[in-house]
Amino acid sequence: MRRLLMVLLMLTVAGTAMASITGNVSDRAPKVTVAPPENPLIRVTGDTIGDPFTVTGIPFQGIGNTTGWAHDYDEICPYSGSLAPDVVYAYLATGTPASITIDLCYSGYDTKVFVYDDVYTPGAPYACNDDFYFALPCYTYASKIANMPVVAGHTYYIVVDGYGSQFGAYQLDIIDPSTIPTGACCFPSGSCTITEQAACTGIWQGESTVCEPNPCPPPQPVVCPPGALLEVEPDGGCNEVPNNFMPLNPQAAGCATMCGTAWANSGSRDTDWLVSIGTGALMTGTAVGEFPMQYLLIYGTDCAAPSYLFGTGDPGVPVTLSWTVGDGDEVWNWIGSSAFADWPESDWVFDICGIKNPPPPPGACCRNGVCIMTDENTCLFFGGIFYGSGVQCSPTVCEPVPTAAKSWGQLKNLYR
Repeated sequence: MRRLLMVLLMLTVAGTAMASITGNVSDRAPKVTVAPPENPLIRVTGDTIGDPFTVTGIPFQGIGNTTGWAHDYDEICPYSGSLAPDVVYAYLATGTPASITIDLCYSGYDTKVFVYDDVYTPGAPYACNDDFYFALPCYTYASKIANMPVVAGHTYYIVVDGYGSQFGAYQLDIIDPSTIPTGACCFPSGSCTITEQAACTGIWQGESTVCEPNPCPPPQPVVCPPGALLEVEPDGGCNEVPNNFMPLNPQAAGCATMCGTAWANSGSRDTDWLVSIGTGALMTGTAVGEFPMQYLLIYGTDCAAPSYLFGTGDPGVPVTLSWTVGDGDEVWNWIGSSAFADWPESDWVFDICGIKNPPPPPGACCRNGVCIMTDENTCLFFGGIFYGSGVQCSPTVCEPVPTAAKSWGQLKNLYR
């Protein structure tokens, strides 16, 4: 374990920058794009800011489908380059309510929504959101703009768009945020926040519930099972010079369990690197900790540019990754906190299956008085004598080759 600055290291996978590990990207499925449909230009109202659908009052619900519409607008929030078809709604604010919430929770595709205040201002929208929801009951990557202030007499043009070239059915809800029921939302870490039910990615405690006193149960302690292997220093992997990896070999039936600790404090965090050997089949690792877990299965073992899978989980929530690993290939398992502060030294447990013991180191092999370093099977195949793994040739361990027996007459001839 060693301290690690905020930037872990320049890891890449399938072209993804390491910022996805140290930034705010979680273990969600990757966003994708699809080809936009042909626009038959059979609908006019709602297609542009010049002729938008009208928001008739608050609350308002607009239900439709962007399939077949034209691509007229795009804003960076934070993704750019959208080719998705879009539709436009216009809301003339009356002063009541003083703010609105624009919600696409119950849509059927990866939405994006942005707003212009009174006039079209490309590149400078009044408000914008791409991804707000990441779990049920909302569509993954559905959009929302919460508590957007509005001024009486201003017209707000609301553009329902899509990420990339995404399109499909949408449900646009425009609500007075003061009328949305809120309550306590509990997370596996034991933390609590007040939110509406649709935005709670933990366990919602019900309308009007509060966080003081905290109703959320604390995370369960992580218990090291009997017989588990124990992490031993140094094991800071690529973050140390020289690189140090903790071997994790099978205990039984190609599986092993290891226990260790990790911490995060003042911009630094502990990192543990475990090395295992593949069998030519699926390798599966599961990490769980008393801290916000980050687990990387690094199958391209190159400190400068490794290839990896990664996942994150709240305290007490297991993170599982799998990869088919070549027979005899190394895999590095990185275990640490996804946070860089506020976590004292805490326990973790790691289970892995689909591994085997590494090959023994080469040893001294003698044949005809000559010593070479090789493995036992190769040595015996060529008729040599194997002196054991790790035994060195220098100084030589080989016996001298005896001189062939000769008659006295032959021997005298050698010295004439």
